[in-house]
Amino acid sequence: MGTSIRYLGKSLCGAAVGVALLAQPASAATEIGKTVIVVKTVTGQIEETVRRLVINDGVSQNEIISTESDAASEIVFLDGTKISVGPRARVTLDRFVYDPDPSKCTFFLSVSQGVFRLVTGSMAHQSYQIKTPNGTIGVRG
Repeated sequence: MGTSIRYLGKSLCGAAVGVALLAQPASAATEIGKTVIVVKTVTGQIEETVRRLVINDGVSQNEIISTESDAASEIVFLDGTKISVGPRARVTLDRFVYDPDPSKCTFFLSVSQGVFRLVTGSMAHQSYQIKTPNGTIGVRG
């Protein structure tokens, strides 16, 4: 059974980015963020397709980000949220919705192994949900 953590707070989503997301073709995988740091072997997997990530690669909803034992990465999302993952990490970007209506913004993330650090962006803090199988999470600020 997983642990679910929600953050509390206030903020607004940006209308310009939300409108840009709505303009994407339905068949295309919508980019929700980009890698800004990639150290050694970091992969992204959507369904059966696995690719090696490099700096400035886009990441998508439902993508599984994995790092090797000597690897690390940082991803910045459309709202400014940042996630850093350390060695032997496995993180699934379950759901990301960045909408002009703040009540529709969501960011769901599953971490099945490894160490990570999340710094929230411009979404309301209650929009974030992190699932872990077990672990310790410290919230600051």
